[in-house]
Amino acid sequence: MSEKLNRYEPWLYAIAILVAVAYRMINLASLPLSDSEAAQALNAFQLMAGSHQVNGGQPMYTLITGALFFIFGSSDFLARLLPALAGSLLVLLPLLMRDELGKLPAIILSFGLAVDPALVTLSRQAGSVMPALVLTLAAACFAWKKRRRLAAFFGGLAVLAGMAFWFGLAGFILVAVLFNKLRPRVPGDDKHTPDTKAKAYVPWVVVWVKDTWPILVITVLLGGSFFVIYPSGLSSVVTGFLDYLRGWYTIGAVSIPSVLVALVIYQTIPLLVGLSEGISGVIQKLPYRKEVLLTFLVFLTITLLYPGRQMGDTAWSIVFLWVMSAWLLARLADTPRDVVLPMLGHGALVTSLLIFIILNITWVLGGFGGLDVPRSLAVLGGVVVMVIISLLVAYGWGIAVAVRGAFLGLGLVALVIMFSLGVSASGLNGKSAPDLWRQNARVTGAAVLANDLNEFSVWGTGVRNSLSVMVVRFDTPSMRWFLRDYQKTVFVDILAPAASPDVVITDFVYRPELSSSYRGETFAWYTTADWRTMNTLGMLEWIFHRKAYESPTNLIFWVRQDLFVSGSQPIIQ
Repeated sequence: MSEKLNRYEPWLYAIAILVAVAYRMINLASLPLSDSEAAQALNAFQLMAGSHQVNGGQPMYTLITGALFFIFGSSDFLARLLPALAGSLLVLLPLLMRDELGKLPAIILSFGLAVDPALVTLSRQAGSVMPALVLTLAAACFAWKKRRRLAAFFGGLAVLAGMAFWFGLAGFILVAVLFNKLRPRVPGDDKHTPDTKAKAYVPWVVVWVKDTWPILVITVLLGGSFFVIYPSGLSSVVTGFLDYLRGWYTIGAVSIPSVLVALVIYQTIPLLVGLSEGISGVIQKLPYRKEVLLTFLVFLTITLLYPGRQMGDTAWSIVFLWVMSAWLLARLADTPRDVVLPMLGHGALVTSLLIFIILNITWVLGGFGGLDVPRSLAVLGGVVVMVIISLLVAYGWGIAVAVRGAFLGLGLVALVIMFSLGVSASGLNGKSAPDLWRQNARVTGAAVLANDLNEFSVWGTGVRNSLSVMVVRFDTPSMRWFLRDYQKTVFVDILAPAASPDVVITDFVYRPELSSSYRGETFAWYTTADWRTMNTLGMLEWIFHRKAYESPTNLIFWVRQDLFVSGSQPIIQ
């Protein structure tokens, strides 16, 4: 197996990269930018439009995306391109650590990082969460390998990612402190004098900074100012740090239950497998298990304690879950040839029974049969049969075969569910559905509004994007981003009596002063799922059918009478 692995290892990594790129690039612009995404994209757009001020606390994203806008023009695809590329490169990090992880675990880890629904979703969202994660982990890997210059270079780039970097740095600092406190003491430590003991415990960070600070500083100065073209980018680095500190006394929109539920639902495989490997590895004193398990627990604890938490903060924990999972899955993959057929047969039976159980649960929760007693008994019967078959396999072929077969069946079903969750959460299917990883208000009215604005513009002027637009009491990043190509757009709080723009977009309040010369129709710009009030049955309904109670944010779209074709009716529905 080792010889075959050496032969196919480069091809397996190439396949993992292709899977990661496809999973992150297909339909990248299918969903409109949310407010949080649009706020970052607008900073880059303003920089491209001629502003010399780098706004926000994410200088890397603003500068690189602004350059892409300048060369190719602004678009939703380019606004998400940098995090998508960073997420694709994430699968190469196990290659750096394959000596510590093992060759097969490193390959499994690459595929896990390539298809994980949470990591894919974060890679398809505009912002610096994924670049910060990848660059910080790359710096940590090179530091572990004692490649100090490369570690300093990638660390300097990570600083430019903004708030997400400082979150990760705080986690790694706490991990380093705990490692130092929990590490086994070398015999004879107590014999040191205070002076020699102080020298022995000089923090390793000081030594590294002493040797690599020029590379770190030069990287931050040149990268943060875009090679001295935009010096204001350096102040944006400070803004990112202040944003992180502000999160310690500002309550975020994501609750602790939402984080835990998302981990249980989306990370079922790495959560169960990874924690099992971590705990058993600590008991058996296997190398690196205690360190990785502790790192996972530290990042998860910080995420839960951080008041300004976002769903993206859990990405750090998820990576280390997959590291532990890769070790256990690699051991399960190393199966003797004489028990391969029984293991595959057991896995096939478990898979079939799980599909049968899930279909019956879906039927009951979907309301097709109501609380159907026979269906509920079928679910219970499927579980009982699955347990009996596993016990018989363990009796006939051994516990190892039964465990491997059960893991194979559970893993196949969980992999399909995980892929389905990832497609829905990331917007790969082009559909906007309520999702825990997109808790911001979803922009669902952009397509309708874009179509109608273009039609009225062509009717009235013969040219697209030429209407004069006034937005009253709805100045949001998503709306500003949507109307960025309409040069005659103004955002106001009060509608002036003498104003007569071609189009007026107002909040959902009837305005009689517009009814005489404008035609208006309502549409939903936002749709927001109420996760905080969702009960257990509602959560199950969402898991199996992607349905949740949602409340829309309605606007009124007013068009001046003379822009309508004679005898036509309003077309906005």
